[in-house]
Amino acid sequence: MRRITSLTGLFLVAAVAAGGCRTPEIRLRPPSPVAEQPPPAPPAVAAATNIEPDYKTLPLVQPGSDAGEVRPPGRGIGEAEVARVAAGRALKANLLVAESGVPRAVVTGPDGVPLSKAGDDSLLRDVRELVAAEARNRAASEALVSFYQLADAEGRGDLLRQSVILLDQLKAAVRDAKAKGAKVPVEPEELDRQRAGLLGLLGQADLGAKLLDVDLKRRLGLPGTSADRLLPSGDFGISVPIPDAAAAVAQALERRADLVALRTVYLRLTPDTLPTVRDYVRTLPGLAGLVGVGPPQLPLVRRAAERRLAPSVAALDALRGAEIEARRRQLWAVIEEKERGAADEVRAAAAAVAEQARQVGLARWRAEQLMDKAADEKKQARGPILERLAEIESLRGRADVIAAVMQWHQARVRLTTATGGYAAVGPP
Repeated sequence: MRRITSLTGLFLVAAVAAGGCRTPEIRLRPPSPVAEQPPPAPPAVAAATNIEPDYKTLPLVQPGSDAGEVRPPGRGIGEAEVARVAAGRALKANLLVAESGVPRAVVTGPDGVPLSKAGDDSLLRDVRELVAAEARNRAASEALVSFYQLADAEGRGDLLRQSVILLDQLKAAVRDAKAKGAKVPVEPEELDRQRAGLLGLLGQADLGAKLLDVDLKRRLGLPGTSADRLLPSGDFGISVPIPDAAAAVAQALERRADLVALRTVYLRLTPDTLPTVRDYVRTLPGLAGLVGVGPPQLPLVRRAAERRLAPSVAALDALRGAEIEARRRQLWAVIEEKERGAADEVRAAAAAVAEQARQVGLARWRAEQLMDKAADEKKQARGPILERLAEIESLRGRADVIAAVMQWHQARVRLTTATGGYAAVGPP
């Protein structure tokens, strides 16, 4: 019998063994005609207009005595709880866990021996567990970033409200001084313009807090219609030393679940696990729909036909061996690329943490200078006008500190994520 090496020949051998010597009839069905659609007409060229809108068409809001929107009551929530709940609710992770619980069917013969190999299910389960861990790592990270962004918006919003109150007290003091004939450093009209600017910033902070509150509630499984708003709580100080980038990279390469999954697939690639590995390779970015099906499978009655199909079995084994080597090369290339990407992600995150710590230090220095100035004005008792001006400036400095601190915490969260630190936060 002539050795069959082509895939077409192998398919024919399997078909003959399963169904006899009848030659299959193949009919090609022509595609249905599709009417060609003309391309869309190019856009019409409009005349250029002035970008600045007509003020008469815009809403007008006078600052007046408005001190901003009254915020609803809040409920405190901490970082650890956010990470735990968000990781536990990671949809992709929970779908993978549920998939491992789906029962499998194995076709066996009268003697109980399986008639076909369905691949190594233990490898698939282990890979699912690792991919689920990485999904929990990312879900916790995204929720914590929203958590600290919300803390930034809420913290700065509170200071802006205090600034509006102080500005109103300042305006009253300026009017009283002018009524007494004293010279004032700022006119009431200028204070009104500053108040309008503060209300604009306060409105943006409140809107950002509302949007982040909705986002965080969704990630934590809380109802979006809840009247209470989430208030980030805890110690927001910075006590972590500057990260060691080299140590963080080594930690990431060792424990990141997505990298461990790739290495697991590479190390456990055998003829029995080849179907599982092939399916896994299909899931890699950029390869969906482009990975082949591999050598054809023999019919279920392989054991009864092995003697007649011995040459074909040898050819199939040779093809599988060649595919295994090709898959190893593919996985090795992916592992190299992913490890380099993970290392770069960690280095960038570590650099961001270090620089943001420096930004916090600068913001603290400015804020303390302004707070000392406000305290000196109060001690010197040179009047409420200068006192209120100094207090308003100190509030702005404190707001800058909050912004810098929350940026540092977000950078810290991204560094922890890059090293795989949140992978074990959720349910096992």
